Amino acid sequence: DLVKLDGDGVAQVTLDGRRFPMYFCNYGVSGWFHAALELSGAKSPTAKHAACLHRGDADCRWELRWK
Repeated sequence: DLVKLDGDGVAQVTLDGRRFPMYFCNYGVSGWFHAALELSGAKSPTAKHAACLHRGDADCRWELRWK
């Protein structure tokens, strides 16, 4: 698994070499990331599922943003 910080308030999380069930991949993980950002005190958090093995992408990746 890889977490890449792209600057203040921006990160990417990549799941490498594994696959979650599709519904969980599309909705569950994004919800966890969103909740984690909120609980850490982040303002205006978003968690977007940007790439997915189920859609034919090379990996599953989420883009996180906050203020």
